[in-house]
Amino acid sequence: MNKVYKDSDEFLKSLTQDNPTWLDMWYAVQRHVSALRHAPRQLKYKVQRAQRGWSDQDTWGLDLFLTDVIVGGVEQLRKTGLSHGVTDSEEWDTVLRDIVSGFKLRQGVVRDFRVATPEDVAAMDRAWDLLRLHFSDLWD
Repeated sequence: MNKVYKDSDEFLKSLTQDNPTWLDMWYAVQRHVSALRHAPRQLKYKVQRAQRGWSDQDTWGLDLFLTDVIVGGVEQLRKTGLSHGVTDSEEWDTVLRDIVSGFKLRQGVVRDFRVATPEDVAAMDRAWDLLRLHFSDLWD
């Protein structure tokens, strides 16, 4: 007698109960096929990033792309120490730390699809204000 399944999850579960490696093998093959199918496009995006610093793919989520660049770049500046035009290293480190923490909050809000609290908004606004104020000092 043929079994009737409630939904696709139940059907997939029945397949893996008898042979748990079957579905794992199928997904592994699918991942490789997908990677091969997308390889030319990914290569195109890598060339674009090398030539102009961004790719067509990055413009789909340009806000998050720029946020990632700001966080990574400012964290790197914190490691190198003082920037030109800045004399107090503790104050400068605090400025950079506040910029990083505000933009990391932004990353979390966007990636986790969560609503920012008033405290988050204040920290993100402060990060933007500091970035705007010290934009010309962000070089080593």
